Amino acid sequence: MNKQNLTVLCLTTEYGENVVGGLGRHVTDLTLASKNQGLSYIVITPSISGKEYVEVKKHVTVYYVKNWTPVHLHFLDYIRNLNFRIVQFVLHELNKDVDLIHCHDWLTGMAAVTLQKQLGKPLMSTIHSTEKERKLVVKTKPIEMITTYEKELMTKSDRLIVSSAYMYSLLNRDYDIEKECMDLIPNGILPSQYQLPRNESNNQYPTPFILAMGRLVKEKGFEYLLMAFEEIKPFHKDLKLIIAGEGPYEEVLIRKSIELTIDDDVIFTGHVKGREKNCLLHQCEMLIIPSLYEPFGIIALEGMICRRPVIAFHTGGLKEIVGDGKGILVESSRSSDLAKEMRTILVNRELGKEVADRGFTHVVQNYHWDDVILLIKNSYQTLLNK
Repeated sequence: MNKQNLTVLCLTTEYGENVVGGLGRHVTDLTLASKNQGLSYIVITPSISGKEYVEVKKHVTVYYVKNWTPVHLHFLDYIRNLNFRIVQFVLHELNKDVDLIHCHDWLTGMAAVTLQKQLGKPLMSTIHSTEKERKLVVKTKPIEMITTYEKELMTKSDRLIVSSAYMYSLLNRDYDIEKECMDLIPNGILPSQYQLPRNESNNQYPTPFILAMGRLVKEKGFEYLLMAFEEIKPFHKDLKLIIAGEGPYEEVLIRKSIELTIDDDVIFTGHVKGREKNCLLHQCEMLIIPSLYEPFGIIALEGMICRRPVIAFHTGGLKEIVGDGKGILVESSRSSDLAKEMRTILVNRELGKEVADRGFTHVVQNYHWDDVILLIKNSYQTLLNK
């Protein structure tokens, strides 16, 4: 028998104003979409303000917690301290009953597994990505401890959610997770968040421009985009390239643009959000996703809902979103092939519009959060009825 109203303890390292990538976008939109669905969320997430506080918004209560110790030796030390504080807070300070725990990735997995045992509540985990596969594409060694934490979370969770057929197959094939223990539920999008006020204009950046967005790390493939842009630039003198995001690879990309002598036409904006992000998405000539590793690719949904043609490499979950004419998939991860597809859209505006229209329809029909949240609620009920 299904319980009509559920209270979910949600553990995540990104939420609200602290959205770095797809994980944070997903969890924030998940809680927004759950309104009027009989779901109440208690979100535990790290504070970026240096103090602990709580926000209450109808069906969502967010607790921002600080790490147990303010000084950390390295990233894993920070994560362990954060997980310790989450467990301490939930067991000794929260004083609220919950129906289940929903953990998002290994980053809060240690706390999730501990609370599963201490509270005696079922654990649902969404596996957004995997360390081994991320490092494989950039030919660097995975951090063994992270893969251990990932595997522990996968095996000790009572049920898993993955967002793409790519992840579903990967976890079954390489991590020995049985298919009946997983639900394939895509990430969603809230179209209302990407609307611009009438006559809204972007005066900050020159037009026309090609856009790319994401965390500036090697696996996002921005170097390939820079090389492709250098190849097409002689044919489009006024064209600019805007790369929106921040991350440890930024200096490498800036140096690469200088080396290619395109630095005058490449703009690195840093992290963008809200109206600035929407202006860029609506006004770009096209959105390029040159990722070498992308388990899903929420950014593709964002480009499509703004009716922009999306071009992406044939990888991970992107091929499921962008394939079959809903965008343009570049079969190889070569900059020359990417440049060819970019040129095709630039010289054939009608084709670009057709691709953008198909992408928009596809996203509205298949990725709206109003539909996705029902799948997640059903997954919760399946877990509780187990």
